[in-house]
Amino acid sequence: MKIETQPRDDHQMTLTVTLEQEQLEKAKRRAARKLSKQVKIPGFRPGKAPYDVIRTHLGEGAIIEEAIEMLIDEIYPQALKEADLEPAAPGNLEDVSSLEPPVFVFTVPLKPTVDLGAYQDIRKPYEFETPDDEAVQKALDDLRRMYARTEEVERPIEDGDYVLANVVIKEAEGEEPAVLAERESYAF
Repeated sequence: MKIETQPRDDHQMTLTVTLEQEQLEKAKRRAARKLSKQVKIPGFRPGKAPYDVIRTHLGEGAIIEEAIEMLIDEIYPQALKEADLEPAAPGNLEDVSSLEPPVFVFTVPLKPTVDLGAYQDIRKPYEFETPDDEAVQKALDDLRRMYARTEEVERPIEDGDYVLANVVIKEAEGEEPAVLAERESYAF
């Protein structure tokens, strides 16, 4: 396997992988065996038909297409490893340049490189400010209200009550009033 890498301007890498013809022929045989298990060929049990019969029955194009799929699944991870690339996302097969010898062109998105610079120079010192009694009391009241249990009461609304109201605004004109707006409202 011969691998060529070419960086692109859009932070991707073009990866050209050239294989030996023998690898494609082996993949074609495996692909034909796999396809023969999926297709009924008269006179043969599934997966037992000879290569020439499968090629005649299904066509060379179907076998080559399946062989290319199988080769891509095998060689892409190997090519990334050999080229020492860490992709940020799955790559794309851009082109099958030739079949004699097999040449595949992939586009691989690369992980971004981040230069943080001297970020530690921009530190701002932390100074703790003690909250006053009023702020502490307000925080405690908020927590009490947040974790309090609600119950229905039969009295007028008072300050600090939790109210659930369903407000419906209707137009009074006409035989049947039209609903203009409807909203559930929560308040303290």
